Amino acid sequence: MIKIKQRKSSYQRKRPIVVSFRLSMEEYIKLKELILLSAKSKNQFIIDALLNNTYELRGGILASTRLSLAIEALKDELRATKTTNDLCCLLQECKELVCQLISLQK
Repeated sequence: MIKIKQRKSSYQRKRPIVVSFRLSMEEYIKLKELILLSAKSKNQFIIDALLNNTYELRGGILASTRLSLAIEALKDELRATKTTNDLCCLLQECKELVCQLISLQK
């Protein structure tokens, strides 16, 4: 859990908010090694690591439920489609959905 605490305003610091977190001994040793290798201060290393990297966000149960409902709806529409033009539009929707699935897996 991240604890955020703001210091007294009389300090007038550039970064007045303190963020603390707990690490195991192995994690702490690994962090110290990475900081030494980076030749940055501990503060700057952690800020850079948190703010200047890209992170993968994965959908939870809600996203997968919505996705399965969308797939079911497409399946029903495919079964009910009679004309070629409607089928082309529906297949385009399927293609977009598959592309979204692939991007979620990466």
